[in-house]
Amino acid sequence: MNYFASILFVFASILIQVNSYGLLSDPPARSSCWREFEECPIEYADNKMNCGGISRQWHLNGGKCSICGEDWSLPVKLFELGGPSYRGIIVRQYKENEEIQVVVDLHVNLLGWFEFRLCNRDELDPINDAKLECLNRNLLKDRNDKSRFPVESNMLGSLKYNLVLPKA
Repeated sequence: MNYFASILFVFASILIQVNSYGLLSDPPARSSCWREFEECPIEYADNKMNCGGISRQWHLNGGKCSICGEDWSLPVKLFELGGPSYRGIIVRQYKENEEIQVVVDLHVNLLGWFEFRLCNRDELDPINDAKLECLNRNLLKDRNDKSRFPVESNMLGSLKYNLVLPKA
C-alpha cells in the first residue's frame, strides 16, 4: 500500500497546531504546490492557512480547522476536494514504514507545536475528502515515538522533521 501526501498532512491541517505564518513546503501543501508544480493554482497567501486566525478557530469554530488550514466555517474551502483550487495532484508517493523528511517554512513564530497526520485516500470514496477521524488513524511519529513537536521561541525558517509512515 502506498501512502501519499498531497497534503493530507494538513496545515494543520496539516493539523499543525500553531497560530503562525508559515507553510508546509515538503511535501508541499495543496495551497503551496504551485511553488513546485505549474498546474497548481497560485495562492500567494499560502503562508496564512491558519484556520481563520485564533479568534475564528477557537471562538467561532470551537477549535475546528479545515484539513487544508482554511476557516472551518467557510461554506466552500478552496483546497478541499471539490473546491475551486483543488487539483487532485499527488505531490509525493511514499511506501509504508518509510522514514520521510517533512519541511515546514515558518515565517512568523507565535509558538505552539506541530503534529503531522496522514490519511490514505485510497480508503475513501472518490467524492469525499479526508476527515479528522481518518487523519487521527495516522498520527505520524519520529523514530523516538515522538508525535508532538514544540515550536520554541527562537525557531524560524525551514524546520525539518523526520517522520515514520505507518505500516499497512
